[in-house]
Amino acid sequence: MGPNRRAQEREQAAARAAAKAKRALRRSAATVATLIAGLCCWPAPSEAYIEHPWCTRSGSTSCGFDSYEQCMENARLLTQTNCVANPWIHPLPQAPPHAHARGAAARGR
Repeated sequence: MGPNRRAQEREQAAARAAAKAKRALRRSAATVATLIAGLCCWPAPSEAYIEHPWCTRSGSTSCGFDSYEQCMENARLLTQTNCVANPWIHPLPQAPPHAHARGAAARGR
């Protein structure tokens, strides 16, 4: 084998290695670009949930009341149901003074 032949083989091997490195770099760049695009386009959380400060609880919790009075009106119609502050919002709402006494009296009617 002549010196020219060996030089050509080395050049070809170097060219193959460079092409392989370029393909790997392109693949890596494509993967990174896909990940970035995926993160940028991540869907925002649903904004359909509306925080209501009062819930009825009778085994399950239903939070759909804007005032303690509204909650008590609903609880009065149901048996063994209490009004509680929505535990998933902060700060927790406070019941009006003497609300528990009024609620018990309203249920006794």
